[in-house]
Amino acid sequence: MAEEMHGGNDEDEDEDEEEEEEEEGEEEREERGRRGNHDKAATNILKRWFNLHSGNPYPSEDEKLHLAKESGLTMLQISNWFTNQRKRAPR
Repeated sequence: MAEEMHGGNDEDEDEDEEEEEEEEGEEEREERGRRGNHDKAATNILKRWFNLHSGNPYPSEDEKLHLAKESGLTMLQISNWFTNQRKRAPR
């Protein structure tokens, strides 16, 4: 009977919440702006490590932590950079 009184159902409420979350996501993207490349110094640090370890370009967690501190990037950025670099590198 309570559902009849407020005139909605749980599905409508879920859809409204999803729309609000999507709008918030769009606003956050606008605030962050365009995706950019990492700065040249950080990229050079990662390239140097990659080239020195070309036979096995998979840094350990400790090496990633060191690279993150040295480059000013996050661990996730380091991991993503190496994943992308391995895909793009000639074999």
